[in-house]
Amino acid sequence: VVVVGVAVGIVSHAVPLYISECAPGDLRGRLNAVNSVFIVLGQVIASLTCCFIAHLRVPQGWRWMLGLGSLPGAGMYIGFMVLPESPRYILLRGGGDDESRHKAEDVLNELRGKGAAAEVRKEVDAVLESLRESGVPPTLREALRPRGVQRALVLGMSLQLLQQFSGVNTLMYYSATILQMSISNGSGACDSAAPSELA
Repeated sequence: VVVVGVAVGIVSHAVPLYISECAPGDLRGRLNAVNSVFIVLGQVIASLTCCFIAHLRVPQGWRWMLGLGSLPGAGMYIGFMVLPESPRYILLRGGGDDESRHKAEDVLNELRGKGAAAEVRKEVDAVLESLRESGVPPTLREALRPRGVQRALVLGMSLQLLQQFSGVNTLMYYSATILQMSISNGSGACDSAAPSELA
């Protein structure tokens, strides 16, 4: 469970970052919204799959429920292997030299199509300019020193705590049980598959 939690945390950070660094400026917001929609859709599909397995009363069904969860992860891992590195990462690693610039342009041309060469050059120039302006990355202490950053951090942490205390995670994890209990005759699709019967 801890490994899955860490993996979900990494993916939740890496995927929006990759989309933001590779997508055209006018599509970044929409693509990140689509990413969020597919996350929720995946949760719904996972719940329905587990409900189906519970309804079939498959022996050792809980093992199937956990095991099937590795298939989307494996597909995502394979997908990450064939995706190119983001242009910003290439330029950052290469120090903005000509070779890294050509690699970044090649990646963007591959993602956007050959007809967008002029826009690609402008975008690479903008990334290089932002990297020059940022200079040497600050230490954690230096990054947290400005009052505005401190306020934003406290606000973000407070929102996360409020989300945890609101009970939304309990609702997500026990949604199947809550739905089962809400059915008056207990004869829904995910009815009374006791854990002992699935073990």
